Amino acid sequence: MLDEVADAKAARVVARYLYDEAIVFGSVDEERALTRPAVDKWLFRDDVFSRRSQRTYRTILYAAGRTLYPHEFPEPHRQRGPRRKAVPAAKTSLENELYAIAPSLRPMLRVQLLTILDLTTGAGLSSQEIRHLRGSDISPLELPERTVVQIAVRKRGIVSRVVPVVCPVRGHRLLTRAREVGSGFVFPIVGDSMPRNAICHVSEELVEQGFPAFNVASLRNRWVVKLASDPGVPAAMLMKMAGIADLRVLHDLEADLPKFSPEDEAKVLLHCEEVDG
Repeated sequence: MLDEVADAKAARVVARYLYDEAIVFGSVDEERALTRPAVDKWLFRDDVFSRRSQRTYRTILYAAGRTLYPHEFPEPHRQRGPRRKAVPAAKTSLENELYAIAPSLRPMLRVQLLTILDLTTGAGLSSQEIRHLRGSDISPLELPERTVVQIAVRKRGIVSRVVPVVCPVRGHRLLTRAREVGSGFVFPIVGDSMPRNAICHVSEELVEQGFPAFNVASLRNRWVVKLASDPGVPAAMLMKMAGIADLRVLHDLEADLPKFSPEDEAKVLLHCEEVDG
């Protein structure tokens, strides 16, 4: 909801400024009035406004000027907190153990766990992406060698990346589930709405039954580490498939990555030269 009091105050400030400017030039012209030099000239006159009023008026008029001249009125600097480090990658043994216990679970919990495992360890989806994924986002991808499965990952309803799942077992299970639900949610739920803590509940229920807990981010990062350790996967492809903006996540996961010797690196670079040549 908009703050009506703040909006009314902002409107009065802009109206006062346009009125003062129109007295000088004989008419109201927002394109002339809302340039940075004109606004600053009005704001920083000697002994007209207190410092507090000056700061308030500047914020309001700069916001108004930004609608016409965004390059003259850049967005104010927003202080950001420290970047949160990546969760350590799950051990491969945990992934194997979770798959192994799935057949012993009750049907609903089994499908929930397998869906989480397939989407994290097979396609690197996050908790939020799993909750929002629908059956219509999963489809076959025909390749000359064989058919695999592709997952369209959406951000605010728009496809942000498409991730292939090449494991035949995971792919078959996901495609079967997608066909069952149609345009509904892939992650199994009771009712029509997806609970925000639906994924966490699966881990909590496993713990209650004496099984190990899991963290979706750590399972996803195991997938990231696996891709990053494969010399056949370029960094640009990794970033695209994982939906990450930079490679600082790999610095956070350095302990989980293989140690490459100068000889290893030289061999890879030589191979790249041979391919390019």
